[in-house]
Amino acid sequence: MKLSITPRIQITDPMWGKIIPMIRSVWPSKAPIDNMQEEIIHWKAPPLFEFDMIILVEKHNEIIGFARAFTRDVKINGIVRKNMALGMVCVKKEFRGYGLGREIVETAFAFVKKYDFEFTIFQTKVPSFYEHLGAGILPNKIIDSLHNNSKVFWDPYVMVYPGYVHLGDSEIDLMGYGY
Repeated sequence: MKLSITPRIQITDPMWGKIIPMIRSVWPSKAPIDNMQEEIIHWKAPPLFEFDMIILVEKHNEIIGFARAFTRDVKINGIVRKNMALGMVCVKKEFRGYGLGREIVETAFAFVKKYDFEFTIFQTKVPSFYEHLGAGILPNKIIDSLHNNSKVFWDPYVMVYPGYVHLGDSEIDLMGYGY
């Protein structure tokens, strides 16, 4: 198995053609993939952020793990803070339990220090997995002031890494849609 890190802008159409079905196998969509080229255009579409990385795990030329890490500043108490968004962390079902998810997330968490992010905020259904890797549950209310949206994340837990970071008690404004 091979883990790779690639800027999102450098992911080719054929590679997206492998990535998208894997993601859909983990999170099925109500809409079938009728036109793969349209789906690829959607995944390649802006915004492209200053930092926008794709983490992949491949086995025998098959994508079996994926995550996206990208710049997504947030506003806390009126101050813009440097956040690394972490989204779409997934491993194909038949490859779970072998430490691939841990390897993907540890790779992403290493970006926080390497690229001078203050923290990463993300959502999950499995908080204990991330707590074992040094993240903590974030109790703050998360909003999106640009779209007047108070239900930004859809998973039940919002996490922060490093887990010792205390962001105060105020709302955290993603200044955009959830990820």
